[in-house]
Amino acid sequence: MKDAGGRRDGPLHGWVRGFTIGGTFHDDKAAGTFTGRWPNGRPAGEIVLRNGVAQGRLITWRDNGRRLGECTFTDGKVTTPLVLFDADGRKRVVFEPVAAGQLQLAHVYDVTGREAPAQRSLKEIFPVEHAFLEWVLRHTGTRRAE
Repeated sequence: MKDAGGRRDGPLHGWVRGFTIGGTFHDDKAAGTFTGRWPNGRPAGEIVLRNGVAQGRLITWRDNGRRLGECTFTDGKVTTPLVLFDADGRKRVVFEPVAAGQLQLAHVYDVTGREAPAQRSLKEIFPVEHAFLEWVLRHTGTRRAE
């Protein structure tokens, strides 16, 4: 809904690349918990936004309900490692926060939990896309360090 000045104000319900997203805007800024849901109704992810800025824990799930990734935001920047989990719930990839809202690939683990070389591309190591995680990272300006 838009207010008299054309700004967004009130609930948001939309569809973004394979999942629904819901949240609230106040004075044209995202405010409160934004939740993504898969077409099957299961949660895709959750993040709190205050005045349009990510705050607190980001958690994302696969469409089968298993956790995919998690990290913490402070004032719109990732402040804890972004940890990605495989379909069986094992930690597989860890990105460490570095300067200017960037994440750097720090650790890769094989299916046994042992650290593995991170010489292959991320898509080979972790061949899954997750629209909610990508949406949050894009909207917070978080990117992978070169």
